[in-house]
Amino acid sequence: MSQFDPASYRRYVQISDQKHILVEGKDDRKILKRLWHDFAAHTRKSDKIEEIVFDTAEKIKNFPSGTGNNREKVQDICESMSDKTYVKKFVGFIDRELYQFSWEETDILQDHLQCHDIEGRLVRSRGHSIENYLFEFKTFKKPLSLFSTTPYAHQALQQFQHIFDAVLRYACAVSLAAAKLQVIQRINATMEWRFIEISTASVRFRFDRWAKKLVDNRGFSNTQIATLKHYYDAYYRLAEQSTVEIVRWICHGHLGFDFLRCAYLRCVFETSKSTQNGEGDIGEIAWVKIDKMVLSIANQWIARALQNECEYPRQIFDLI
Repeated sequence: MSQFDPASYRRYVQISDQKHILVEGKDDRKILKRLWHDFAAHTRKSDKIEEIVFDTAEKIKNFPSGTGNNREKVQDICESMSDKTYVKKFVGFIDRELYQFSWEETDILQDHLQCHDIEGRLVRSRGHSIENYLFEFKTFKKPLSLFSTTPYAHQALQQFQHIFDAVLRYACAVSLAAAKLQVIQRINATMEWRFIEISTASVRFRFDRWAKKLVDNRGFSNTQIATLKHYYDAYYRLAEQSTVEIVRWICHGHLGFDFLRCAYLRCVFETSKSTQNGEGDIGEIAWVKIDKMVLSIANQWIARALQNECEYPRQIFDLI
């Protein structure tokens, strides 16, 4: 996709013989393009695969409003096309983020939509972002098994299944606390498997160890850490009292994936330690790059989606 300004992008869609789906970034594009290709092949519509082009807001520049936010770009393009005759061959897809979730004045987390949100040609994801579609153990199981050359994979996956929901609750609490303090970007890629402890019957997130990393590596002050801990404790209580179905969708997508990945690494470490004279080893799984792991787990999600075993944004294809 070439670079456009908003007006030239609208002309590009107008004169195109293809249909266009505009997403926020390249990861969304990769995952949804694969979903469409597999969906078309599965429904015996392979001849229609090239009918749809996936564009990214990263390539659209010079917005009059000056916004650099890709989500806002998609929204603006959708709004500007709403009265055009060619709008029927266009759909925009964005992260829902925390839209129509609430928690501040209740004892539980609440989802006021409980579905995909559709406004004209704009579709919001079912949960916070595209990663949230992956947050089921059945989606993680097979890819993690294939990635793990360790002989302890089977036992580690059993333990991972046992703690999966509990880990999402910790991730949710961190997500909401970080969103409250507007530090999501500052805590990106700070999770480590060492911050998660596992015993026979439970899992524990070591906030204190994570906080030390935030102070040492990300420049957080002790006052900021204390405030973050205050909100984390409050939101964890809410997450504990809420159904995991709500927790799964409201959790920040990147953070949730980081937590689950680190939890699995901890399971491998603990399982190997118990059979290797107390020496744990994650070397046979930790080498997998996180972007490769995300896309491989996304492929498993797509395979399950084609069998109607999980939620996916079919509304995009229905609209277009």
